[in-house]
Amino acid sequence: MAIESNYEIHNTKHNKSSVVLIDNSKPCFYTLKKILESECKVTGVIVCVRSGWRLRLKKEIKDIKKYGFLSRFSQIIASILHTFLSGRSDKLYSKNLYDDRLIEEILLDLKLRSVEILYTSDYESDESLNFLKLHKPDFLISHTPYWISKRIRGISSDKVTIGSHPGYVPDYRGAHSSFWCIYDNQPEMNGYSIFCLDSGIDSGPIIKQEKVSYDRNISYRSNDLLLMKIASSKHSEIAENYSKNRSLELFDQNGIDPCQIRRAPSFYNYCKFLFKVQNS
Repeated sequence: MAIESNYEIHNTKHNKSSVVLIDNSKPCFYTLKKILESECKVTGVIVCVRSGWRLRLKKEIKDIKKYGFLSRFSQIIASILHTFLSGRSDKLYSKNLYDDRLIEEILLDLKLRSVEILYTSDYESDESLNFLKLHKPDFLISHTPYWISKRIRGISSDKVTIGSHPGYVPDYRGAHSSFWCIYDNQPEMNGYSIFCLDSGIDSGPIIKQEKVSYDRNISYRSNDLLLMKIASSKHSEIAENYSKNRSLELFDQNGIDPCQIRRAPSFYNYCKFLFKVQNS
């Protein structure tokens, strides 16, 4: 990937404080675990939980309006097929990757540290906004599948939100990057990226990215999990350095194009992917 320009974000004081934005999944809590193990100053955590049939139905209606019923139906069939073929092995891989008591242990750690935690269904809810304004973070740390708007990013004094993505940007933005790099016959482009969030999808200036060998012994979803776990350590290291008054050297993403934003695979995409994997 060509680098167009680079620049730095400098700190002006020591011990910058942060609020961490995650969802309630183990990969996201693992990133929080690594951050808490570092010397990064964390004053609060917001966990976005979106569950229940109403929220799911709302999302499905939104996707159908945007992409069409047949497109979404094809994605659902592909997901069901993957669950049938690899669901059990995915669950076993996740169990081996993350401790069963991970979330429980982190919640206890937060309590012992007196770090306040807020559960919400929307980062832009009144309680979330009040929480952020109360804690007055210098910067935000994000590991979540949910959108972080400019309104939220702008609350931190530095206007900096450090996020991560299991994909090598800008080529693989959006969903299931491990799937699409194999689908595109570019396994060498499997990897993760850490960047500052902006108004685009995984399009912000890059802080760190690394290519990781695709493991053909596990499914593409398990490869996504592996990338997230590898990225968690680097994510926490970068957040720690920034918290300790070290500048961020950023590189603009060059050649941003809407076609780089990947969606969940369709039934056709998934069948073609299986053929590629079996014949590689």
